[in-house]
Amino acid sequence: MAAHADASRLPIYLRVAAQIHEELTLRHVPPGERLPSERSLAAAHRASRETIRQALHHLREQGIVATDRSGSYVLPADDRPAVPRSDATPVFPGGVVAEALATACSAELLFRPAPTDIARVLGLTSGVRTLVHRQQVTGPAGDLIQRATTYFSRTALEEIPQLARRGRNMRRRFKPDLRRLYQWMDEAGLRPVCEETLTVTPPPARAAGTADLRVRRIVSDQLDRPLEVTDLTITAGSGSLNYRFSLAVAPALAAR
Repeated sequence: MAAHADASRLPIYLRVAAQIHEELTLRHVPPGERLPSERSLAAAHRASRETIRQALHHLREQGIVATDRSGSYVLPADDRPAVPRSDATPVFPGGVVAEALATACSAELLFRPAPTDIARVLGLTSGVRTLVHRQQVTGPAGDLIQRATTYFSRTALEEIPQLARRGRNMRRRFKPDLRRLYQWMDEAGLRPVCEETLTVTPPPARAAGTADLRVRRIVSDQLDRPLEVTDLTITAGSGSLNYRFSLAVAPALAAR
């Protein structure tokens, strides 16, 4: 699997497009409002006018803005291209299907600092707490089958209302059930792109047991803004991985 590109290595026009989109979101710019001129945008983002044109072209392709003879303006949500839905939306966080294996599943939400490497991917300051989801799947005898830990970015908490509410009220109303996370991304107009790195960790020499399968999943949106990083470890003695790819949602990962 390809490694996730650091944001600083993205083409400049994509970084500028993401910045413009973020500004429109934070300012709650109403549909129809005009964007500043290319010259003003170039000065504000310290970029060339050609870079601004490429960034606006990217935003037009995403259905966020439109351009006429007078310049660019924000499109109403109803005018944006519909994100195709799938009846087979993957269930977060993926991996082992507990029901199929007659297992028990437990989960929790908490705020913790992300490890340094994950914080760097998510654009978080080292040591700053973020929303974390932990899930554990065990067998009938209490043996560990799967462990998944997910760290969310600030963008995810800002763009996905259901996730933000669970973060604010995790000790009161909401259970730590994020199985519909990828559907929530779809409903928020996000188009997830999933990149995964798979590593097989063999058991210690001369020790009984089976190898662990470790998956590092990085999910970003259509502007390449990181949304979440999940570390998934599957310790089941045997199984097969099934990948299902969709343009609307992140790939599904299942073991059976």
